[in-house]
Amino acid sequence: MGTNLIARGILWGLVAVVLCAGLATAAEHDPKVVVAQGVATVLSDKADTARDVALQDALRQAVEQAVGTVVESNTLVQNFQLVESNIYTKTKGYVQRYTLLNERQEGPLYKVSVQAIVDMGSLERDLDALGLLYQRMKKPRVMVVILEIQRGIRSVEAAAETEMIRKLVQSGFMVVDQGQIQTIRASDQINKLVGGDLQTAQLLGRQHGAEVLIVGKGVSEGAIRGGPLANFVSVRARVEARAIRTDTGDILAAEGVSAPGLDLSEQVAGKNALAAAGEKWVEAALPAILDRWSKEANGGNSVQVVVSGLTFAQLGKFKERLKTEVRGVKDIHQRSFTANVAMLDVDVKGSAQELADDIVRKNFSSFKVEVVGFSPNRLDLSVVSQ
Repeated sequence: MGTNLIARGILWGLVAVVLCAGLATAAEHDPKVVVAQGVATVLSDKADTARDVALQDALRQAVEQAVGTVVESNTLVQNFQLVESNIYTKTKGYVQRYTLLNERQEGPLYKVSVQAIVDMGSLERDLDALGLLYQRMKKPRVMVVILEIQRGIRSVEAAAETEMIRKLVQSGFMVVDQGQIQTIRASDQINKLVGGDLQTAQLLGRQHGAEVLIVGKGVSEGAIRGGPLANFVSVRARVEARAIRTDTGDILAAEGVSAPGLDLSEQVAGKNALAAAGEKWVEAALPAILDRWSKEANGGNSVQVVVSGLTFAQLGKFKERLKTEVRGVKDIHQRSFTANVAMLDVDVKGSAQELADDIVRKNFSSFKVEVVGFSPNRLDLSVVSQ
């Protein structure tokens, strides 16, 4: 139990370091200007004391407003005590400067209004370090499929896979039931997955309701006996795997790690080595995944938009309207146009659902746009001429 807690602490410490490195640059996070009001009760005619308390309350309200722009209300409700203890008590650390707009005493109350500039980079970094990032990303479900080979033979057991799942669950991730994976691991489908077939990976993820698929291969070999090991057998294993978004096919992380295993039995030593390599893979890949999610959650999201039914001329008009009139759209990259189907990568501040909501509210005059499907990172649109 103590070892698990220490390992978890080390993992999240590593995650926090990576997030700090990715988010500390001021250029990536513009400060936010917030107007807020604070109130305090005047006790024993001590207006000066009440003024100080009201000012502190106003600055806290400013920080709370800033938090509300990056964290959904239901997430804040679920984690109120965590945010209360670790964020709101550090108000002065997030407010870079403030201007006093108004102050007055109204009966027993002293009221203060301020315009505060909040350091969003520090605020978002600390929120993510608290473990709220996974919730901000809508808690994507993870599926793990690892082809394991011991002594040149495909293993029916899943030492690396099981350890990877254990580490993910321990870190707070929702993982698809392991029982659903057994038939996949025993079928020829696993060869397509390990071979890099993204279509198979995407199909498999959709079938099992997983937004992220971790797929790869684990091999144990090279048993060493005797010598300083006495009766023990040493086996080395390597796990190579990728984390893939199942809606777009994007690769979130790709790592290859090795680890040793020791036991009196060569078979058990191989399992131990595979399990150790699986644990190392999660420790290596998880910070990269979280760093990617953190950048997206804080304003750098890219949504794959597939539009069907447009002529090439209409596509140009559609992209122009999308970029100039739909809220949050920063840039558009056209990837392909085949048989009146266009694939676009849209850089947007917000989610695919928010983008879909904004698009359907727009009047495109010569054609009607309908949303036929969306996932966390993909939006499918159908266009009908009017």
